[in-house]
Amino acid sequence: MYRWKIVGQRDLCAVYAVKNSLAKQRLLSVLFSGLFLILAVLGIEPSDAVEPNKPRYQIREIQNTLDEAFTQKVSLIDANGGAVQLSDLVAEHRQQPVIMQFIFTSCANVCPVMSTLLRAVQKDLVGKAQLISISIDPEFDDSNKLQDYAKKFDAQPHWRFFTGELNDIIRLQKQIDVYQQNKMRHQPVTFFLLNQRLFRLDGLPSKEDTLAELDKMLEETQLSVSSPG
Repeated sequence: MYRWKIVGQRDLCAVYAVKNSLAKQRLLSVLFSGLFLILAVLGIEPSDAVEPNKPRYQIREIQNTLDEAFTQKVSLIDANGGAVQLSDLVAEHRQQPVIMQFIFTSCANVCPVMSTLLRAVQKDLVGKAQLISISIDPEFDDSNKLQDYAKKFDAQPHWRFFTGELNDIIRLQKQIDVYQQNKMRHQPVTFFLLNQRLFRLDGLPSKEDTLAELDKMLEETQLSVSSPG
């Protein structure tokens, strides 16, 4: 009986060891997930820690796309429930840079990081540029959801949020090559519209990188950032 008791205790210790090992693995997984999120908020991709020379973002001009994508009739609904045509919205801010992102309010990974970037740069662009966020999940993101999301990121009046008909949003995404059938595959992309030219930035730049790239684009397109009128 004594021998069986010893074996039982050893078996029990083995079970506890396995449980402790699994607990440590879960803890490490949580810690790494938190680290990746912090790096993303800082504009640093996790791979940069392994490949320090790899650029955090890439930017290029999109040719022959602006007229096709942004002068057509795409109906949007703003966070106050007002209807607007995308073409009218772009024309309204023709004398200013327009910075645009596609997001959805229930996103828990890349969208908050993208929106954090706009929150960071918006103070430097008051009266100088317009910021636009368009939901890719309009069936869920109604005006109330957009209002809550805007408050969450302290959006100022020159940062506006839109939803619309799902077919229109999908068509627009396809024309500028950002559409994913699964919204969870949503990639970090920011668009800059300047003087009838469209630039695409892929990745997660820092605030300083974004403002510096905008200055370069303004110089190239010869578009001022003064208030219109």
